[in-house]
Amino acid sequence: MAASILPVRKNAHLCSGGCSVGSSGRPPDKLELSVPARKAKNSYQQDKKKQCKEKKVGTIEQVKEKTGTALKVIAHDDHLVVVDKPSGLLAVPGRGPDRQDCVTRRVKRLFADVLDQPAVHRLDMDTSGLMVLALTAETHRYLSQAFAQRQVEKRYEAILDGTVDGREGEIVLRFRLDPDNRPQQVYDPVQGKEGITRWCLLGETAGRSRVLFMPLTGRTHQLRLHASHRQGLGVPIVGDRLYGSPRPGERLHLHATFLAFVHPGLNQRVEFHSAAPF
Repeated sequence: MAASILPVRKNAHLCSGGCSVGSSGRPPDKLELSVPARKAKNSYQQDKKKQCKEKKVGTIEQVKEKTGTALKVIAHDDHLVVVDKPSGLLAVPGRGPDRQDCVTRRVKRLFADVLDQPAVHRLDMDTSGLMVLALTAETHRYLSQAFAQRQVEKRYEAILDGTVDGREGEIVLRFRLDPDNRPQQVYDPVQGKEGITRWCLLGETAGRSRVLFMPLTGRTHQLRLHASHRQGLGVPIVGDRLYGSPRPGERLHLHATFLAFVHPGLNQRVEFHSAAPF
């Protein structure tokens, strides 16, 4: 059984100057997404080992890679749009005229009558990967609640600048904003907010570790701090300017590879995939 939402054509992309939707003029075809069968109530232990493997079932057909900071639109329908954000592009506008180009503003130029604030979650500017944005107020309320109640499954792939102890585990740390070094976060077991991340090792090459992160909460810089802090994995993500020592010109090696949630219009689970570009 499958659900359908509308993707943008393969040649479609949205750059900082406006939108481009190809030249054929043909409407996009529907894209089939897999809808997994319902799990038994006690299936968590059976599925635990499978969490460390990136599944490609129901993979979204991706727009071809563009140069610069072109925003890839993965799929959309009347309720929502899923994009693949490049590293270096803000998710929402920042302070100052030079920080207004962002995912939400590009989406608003592409879709008519979109919400003023369509974002329901964010990625750091240096993080790349999947974001879902709401096109209606009803969808915004629905998805915001789903994220708040931990009903959205998220996976991130990262390369760490060193080797880690163990093969998998769960990190629970409390941290908060450092007001003297914004936007950096600091560990604070008393006043900090709890962040929870499950992780597993995907492989090691040349003294670096490829790790899959499965965050259960969505705190600012959660994965970056959980990777670098000594009470987490104790190894920073490659290219992390705040919590590590990146080489000149090296991007943050953190990519949102997977999103899954119950679609508000279909009332069925949909899955979105994006391969890490590193």
